[in-house]
Amino acid sequence: MSADTVAPNGLASVGSWPDNACGGFSSWHVINNLKDASVRATVAVQRKSGSQEFNDRYVYDLKRGESNFVSCRRIKAPDGPGFYDISASLVGAQMT
Repeated sequence: MSADTVAPNGLASVGSWPDNACGGFSSWHVINNLKDASVRATVAVQRKSGSQEFNDRYVYDLKRGESNFVSCRRIKAPDGPGFYDISASLVGAQMT
């Protein structure tokens, strides 16, 4: 998983990590850094397994000071018994 990323405009941030407490699952946390405005944050999640690579985007509408915690997301690779290596990063944030 990737380290924390913060939008260049400082509106939002995301942290992600492998969650061993969940037995090989992954978790990420999207945070609205503003105390007085709503934010729409876009998170890119890249999945890799062998030669396969997929890029997904998730959009979070966060109210003032709100966050969204995605816990224990396990994504199984379709080409075998393994699981994807996952990285999540913030690719955009804007006030709504």
